[in-house]
Amino acid sequence: MNEFALPARWLLAGPLIAVGVLVVTALLGGEAFSRWLHLPRIVGYAATGIALGAIGIVPPELRDELRLAIDFCMGAVLFELGARIDLGWLRRAPWLAALAIGESALAGVTLYWVLSALVDLPPAFAAVGAALGVSTSPAVALRVAQDIRAQGQVTERLLMLSATSTAVTVLALAMLLPTLATAQSPLAASVAWAGATAVALALALAAGLAVLALLVFQAIGKRREAQLTAAFGAIALAAGLAAAAELSIPLVLFAFGIGVRAIDRRHRLMPLDFERAGQLVSVLLFALVGASLELGTLAAFGFASVAFILGRALAKGSAVIVFARATRQPLQKAALLALTLQPMSGLTVVLAQDAARAIPALGATVVPVVLAAVIAFELLGPLCTQAGLRLAGEAEPLAA
Repeated sequence: MNEFALPARWLLAGPLIAVGVLVVTALLGGEAFSRWLHLPRIVGYAATGIALGAIGIVPPELRDELRLAIDFCMGAVLFELGARIDLGWLRRAPWLAALAIGESALAGVTLYWVLSALVDLPPAFAAVGAALGVSTSPAVALRVAQDIRAQGQVTERLLMLSATSTAVTVLALAMLLPTLATAQSPLAASVAWAGATAVALALALAAGLAVLALLVFQAIGKRREAQLTAAFGAIALAAGLAAAAELSIPLVLFAFGIGVRAIDRRHRLMPLDFERAGQLVSVLLFALVGASLELGTLAAFGFASVAFILGRALAKGSAVIVFARATRQPLQKAALLALTLQPMSGLTVVLAQDAARAIPALGATVVPVVLAAVIAFELLGPLCTQAGLRLAGEAEPLAA
């Protein structure tokens, strides 16, 4: 027997090998989609990840090991999104705040009805599924807008609504999951207290980290590269502390980003160039999430997923159209904004997997329905966003 023979499936044996194959292959796939098909690069990243996952490059036994990389990538996206939120803008534009609340509320109510009435899920499980479906993918919104250099009213409202809907999803799940986990308690007050406590602790941790981060940024000085490096270190620290304290990692990171911007009165934090570092984050995030999806889910939960997709699209579109006049947006632009709001992606996968770990029963009911919808939106969602921004005339013209 040859003692130097490579073990079977050696290529798939380690997380670093799998990640390396994914990153290089997904990067090539993204460039091919962009250069030859004029499609968003992240569609290529996701499609490559799904294909490599289907053929076993990332087998199930490695997916938990790769979760750390997914958490970090999603953490970077959430921090960036949170740091972009201008709470003062919403205070100065109350109708835009009403649109943000109405869009998330209508999507949540519609999805709750779909899952409880059409799919026949228990009310608590339907609430979790509805919360998962509210968010418009912040990673898709940011990366597509940056990729085509989109600027304008539709772009700004897309980023704003992806931020607010993400906040609603993260907050709702941070409340719901601890509440469901303690639902066997005989005291209703203790059930409600569990969710409220989890949210309060997550926000307190985020606030403390925001203060600490600004002290670090002040000590470093206004050197963009150093601040960007410090920001990634702070993101890793925040994710690690949230995990150790068994708090919602997405909520901590999102609130961390908001907090840094909100309390930085002296502008110690420079505008960080996440775009360059963001390409690696995007490749990793969309390729890893794509590889973790199972295509069989789409067929097994076909009816429920189609109802979920249609209900979500109708709710988001209706909310934007209803508020169009109040927010001084032409109906054509409102319809294009509704088109851009369709993506679901990495954050939903991460949150769905967390929900299944916290409440195992969700893994056989709610999570497959949501993930089947994500498989469709992983590929179609970025196309909708890019088409909406281009048709609105806010994207950089295509090269001849």
